[in-house]
Amino acid sequence: MAFLDNSGDIILDAVLTDTGRKRLAQGDGTFNIVKFALGDDEINYELFDKNQTSAYQALSIFRTPILEAFANNQGSVKYKLISGLNQHLLWLPVINLYSGGGFAPYTLSSGAKTFIIAVDNTTVQKILGTGTTAGSMAEGILDGNDPSQQAGRAIVLDQGIDNAEVLVMPTDLRETQYIIRCDNRLGNPLSIRATGGGTSAASSPSPAFVDDDNIATYILTESTDNSFVSANAGFLQATPLTPTPALKAVRGAFGSRIQFKINASTNLRSSTELFKKLGSKKTSGENLGRMQTYYYLDSIINIRGETTGYSRDVTVRYVKAIV
Repeated sequence: MAFLDNSGDIILDAVLTDTGRKRLAQGDGTFNIVKFALGDDEINYELFDKNQTSAYQALSIFRTPILEAFANNQGSVKYKLISGLNQHLLWLPVINLYSGGGFAPYTLSSGAKTFIIAVDNTTVQKILGTGTTAGSMAEGILDGNDPSQQAGRAIVLDQGIDNAEVLVMPTDLRETQYIIRCDNRLGNPLSIRATGGGTSAASSPSPAFVDDDNIATYILTESTDNSFVSANAGFLQATPLTPTPALKAVRGAFGSRIQFKINASTNLRSSTELFKKLGSKKTSGENLGRMQTYYYLDSIINIRGETTGYSRDVTVRYVKAIV
């Protein structure tokens, strides 16, 4: 949806989803808009020129063309506006990827960082070689075939204020609900629970819905999905804050943590079709452990906080050994 300024007339340009068109076509009066979101995806705030007089400082921003409505929901309202906040806030919370304690992503030879998902047991064994277990795989390589066999490996993100001077988290900015969006053809999130010295796979949530692009949306709430979302004070440092805190991914006040493993889909485990259609083949130059030849498919998992709308993309690479 978009607002178009056409010679003084404000025009509302809307593109309905398949579900929206279906409900509108029913014609029984049940189609009602009860919620909406505003975004500023097209705005570059770095164009604000403090060297100009006050009347012209934001002129370049005002002249920025407004995006039209997207037919593809993947590009729609990525950066949402929020309201009802304390107008005197100097810092807003972020969601950062936690890389301590073995949870860091894998670093490719190009320098890019991504999480490697081994989709079947053959791939896991090719990476490891003989006589070892999935828990021995390098940091950033996740067992997507049987995540319960791999302790201390997961995707973990922390929400909070990324400024060491801010020690108190405003309660109205703390995330208690997260939305995970990922390609349903490739995999789904699994929770992790503390068991002794490590973690093991627990439950798999049901998607709230899967859209026409096969993107599954999972809504995880602190009160009902505590194995995914936690505000455990144990994540906070007992010692004074430092520029590189050891137990959380934000330098200041901690809000909450979301953590999950990835369970590879049956399609990826049993077939190479999607790898050949959407991915590529690696025959040299990027060994994963002892695996030299494999198919790979890159994707993105999006994590968004429901309270603030802050969004973070995590890159993942699904891999399957060539046998």
